[in-house]
Amino acid sequence: MIAGINLMLFLILFFYSKTQYQGSGTSKKKDENLLYPLTKWIYEKIFLLEQRRGKRERILPTMSKQAFLEMRKKQWMQAIYRILIVFFITNVMALAVEILENQKQKDIVIERNAYGEGEAYYDFTVYEKKQKIGTVIIEVQEFSYSESELNQKYKEAKEYVESHFLGENESVEEVRSDLQFVVEVPENDIEISFQSEDIELVTNQGIVNNQELTEPQVLNINATYSYAEEELGESVWQITVYPKEYSQEEEKIQKLKNEIENYLKEHEKEETVVISATEGDFWLTGQGKNPVVFVYIMGLCVGAYFFAKEWQSRKEEEKARKEQLDYEYPVFLNQLVLLLGAGMTMKAAFKQLVEKNEKKNHYLYQEILVTMRQLNSGISEREAYSELGERLNMARYRKLFSMVVQNMSMGTKDLFTALEQEEHAALEHRKERARQLGETASTKLLFPMILLLITVMLILLVPAVLSFV
Repeated sequence: MIAGINLMLFLILFFYSKTQYQGSGTSKKKDENLLYPLTKWIYEKIFLLEQRRGKRERILPTMSKQAFLEMRKKQWMQAIYRILIVFFITNVMALAVEILENQKQKDIVIERNAYGEGEAYYDFTVYEKKQKIGTVIIEVQEFSYSESELNQKYKEAKEYVESHFLGENESVEEVRSDLQFVVEVPENDIEISFQSEDIELVTNQGIVNNQELTEPQVLNINATYSYAEEELGESVWQITVYPKEYSQEEEKIQKLKNEIENYLKEHEKEETVVISATEGDFWLTGQGKNPVVFVYIMGLCVGAYFFAKEWQSRKEEEKARKEQLDYEYPVFLNQLVLLLGAGMTMKAAFKQLVEKNEKKNHYLYQEILVTMRQLNSGISEREAYSELGERLNMARYRKLFSMVVQNMSMGTKDLFTALEQEEHAALEHRKERARQLGETASTKLLFPMILLLITVMLILLVPAVLSFV
């Protein structure tokens, strides 16, 4: 229903826009598609309306305004065209699905549960002449096979079980490893149960305990097949279990194990039994926690600690560097303005600042010293000052040296005025920074003051409480 309404609206707008397009007298171009009139109509109604409301587009500096608007129009119309195609195809498919669904007979599908899942219950509401008259609950029995199907499933299950029974053993006449007792067959509901004649030698799960067997032993294994508590048949195997075969190393280990077990039986009434770690040619180690693993874990933890400590140290060093550069900025700018005002050039002023502050281990003057060495090696002042701003890596210094580079060609008069204004702004920033540091310090002192208050209250209250007690 909704798809039909959408398609009807789409067709109305399509024919309306086509009429408007033909009425405008515009000749059709070769590259125009069938939906071009509708695309152009939507573009004009939506995006040109936004432009009339004052919405302005950013004009690219590499093209004219007209070229930019044409490019924008082409992009938006392509997007609208794709949206219309998707809208039309989606609604056509939805309408087709609705028609097919309406043509289907309104039957109710009832599905039985698989065997073993129990009965299924369906609730239905009963109507008579579109009026509800009650509800009904239907019990549906679980699925069951017909006689021929059951025989076929039994045959398949028996073949599957008998083909997997031996596991890794070659024949029933020589069984040395575990058997494979299949209790569930894929895509088959036949139930299978196994019964061993000697469950200590071969369990009902197919595990063969022949480690202590000294001679071959014959026994029977039965597999019973049933469905819905009805026994269908059975499979019977007569197997011969042989002692477990050991490699030379396994024989030595088994022999040592038997000796230790016999020794423990001889001292079974003792609370603590000591076994020598060296038994002949054998050396025993416990299976507890390996101290070597513990050492590696500790080494890993220590390495991670030092890595984290180094990372934290670098972060603190970077933070201290930024704080020092921020603190030095107004002082440096003030000294630079004084030296430039005295008639010095920028290079001479830098040299004077380095000589004056060479004993100070400050990041700023270390970087200025690098800049002076670059200037002495022949690098131009513009390049050296630009690199200095980048190395200091702070917005304030970048702005300062960018201003220096820009005003070098205009003379020191404009540069001096600009530096004075920057100096005034830097001093104001320093005042604000000092105020923030004062607030931070008072906040840090708040917790110790709370602890001190609690201590004083305890000193006053405890004697008073004890006197009443």
